[in-house]
Amino acid sequence: MNRWIIMILLMRSFMLCALEDLPQEYAVGKNVRLSLQERKMHLLKQARMIDQEVSEQLKNVLKKAQSSKRVNQDLKSRDCNLDRISMSWDDLEKHLKKRGLKDVMLFGFGSLVNKHANYQSDVNIPAVAFGIKRIYNMKHAHPEDSILGLPTCGYNHEQMRLNNKLTGKVDDMVNGILLKFTIGSEAYADLKEREKTYRLMPIKVALYRALLHNKIVLKDGYVLLSHQDKSSAHGDPHVVYNSLVLDGFKDIENHGLQGFVPLFLDTTYLSDEKTTIRDWIRKNSAQVVSD
Repeated sequence: MNRWIIMILLMRSFMLCALEDLPQEYAVGKNVRLSLQERKMHLLKQARMIDQEVSEQLKNVLKKAQSSKRVNQDLKSRDCNLDRISMSWDDLEKHLKKRGLKDVMLFGFGSLVNKHANYQSDVNIPAVAFGIKRIYNMKHAHPEDSILGLPTCGYNHEQMRLNNKLTGKVDDMVNGILLKFTIGSEAYADLKEREKTYRLMPIKVALYRALLHNKIVLKDGYVLLSHQDKSSAHGDPHVVYNSLVLDGFKDIENHGLQGFVPLFLDTTYLSDEKTTIRDWIRKNSAQVVSD
């Protein structure tokens, strides 16, 4: 009997780990509910990242970029009708083929920033995009079937993943990384399957490292957006997903790019589009400490 129990446990462990090459703290498998203790662990871990503020130097650099002629010209020339300017994955492939291009430069702004979840892109360039707003308002239709293998949260309202909203306003900005995927590669196929509910919008991003040296270097890329924000606008962040995202930004910062985490904390909003993720972490981590 004990031998059978051991075999079942080993099989279950293999299946959970095989879902994704994510560390076990993120990927615990389908139909697994996050315990209150695990939720507390993630919130307290996130709370350790919220004390750092965006430096005055970085604020000044970003203001310079926001007032630059090149950034404002790009925003003014951009059509803000998502239906007209966004495209499906198939349309993107046709568009690039006509131009004789095989590579897609994708601006990752959430879980794709984490090296465990971006399919080992050939390129990883920190950058900032203007005219879009990062919001926790994307609800997975079937949370238990998340491709990331994330657990079901114990609180039903904590199910939101990140999405972007096109605003066209220079004050709205999002930091992330430029990733390169070659059409036809296995990495691209995996990416397309995982992000199939999103549409892609052409965008210009300012390279973060150049900004830190008071230079504005713009590059072309594509960013993922979804219309689902209209139907799933209410809810709180998936706490494990938020850990996955924050760890990705922290890893970028640890490679000498100061301010990357606090910039994420101040430019990421809940579904009300007013509350920052920094404020949400502060409030919820304080609650679990007092409980």
